[in-house]
Amino acid sequence: MALCIRSGSRISRGSKLIAYASKLNVQQVAFVLKLSKFPIYRNR
Repeated sequence: MALCIRSGSRISRGSKLIAYASKLNVQQVAFVLKLSKFPIYRNR
């Protein structure tokens, strides 16, 4: 039982970290796409 609880907690923590990392990756990709589509720094 202890092993199951520990593995469950590890999986839940890992899934949260993966979800958080995926959100950050999506935001970074969207940010890069925005810069590539609308290069404001080039106009400046």
